[in-house]
Amino acid sequence: MKITIYAPDFNLSPDINDYLEKKISRLEKFVPSSDRGKNQPEPETRIKIERESARGNLYKIGAELVLIRQVISVSAQNHDVFQAIDDIKDKLQRELKSYSGKKETIYRRAMRKFKSMSAWPGEFRSKHKKGRKK
Repeated sequence: MKITIYAPDFNLSPDINDYLEKKISRLEKFVPSSDRGKNQPEPETRIKIERESARGNLYKIGAELVLIRQVISVSAQNHDVFQAIDDIKDKLQRELKSYSGKKETIYRRAMRKFKSMSAWPGEFRSKHKKGRKK
């Protein structure tokens, strides 16, 4: 997973950078396999960190996870940057689980409908073989 971090208001320390990359890279296992194909672009996460000094050093973090057919956007605010990163990870994880669950449900529903059709290929062939004379 490709991670892009943008922090215009302050210098990002190596500790925060490593912590952020470690937390966000764990989300790769929740990305559906259909979005991680050989011919498809790698999922990308764009993270923007802002600091508001007017509200007592409040950190605002926004994240976008770009998949093939969907963009998942979440944001969090906290006085502790590490807690805000944890909130972002939890929100992204929840959204990814929901997204993959929806895709799986749609696939299962389509297969159930396809199987319930009256002319299943195996049955179709066996019905026509009985009527022919050799």
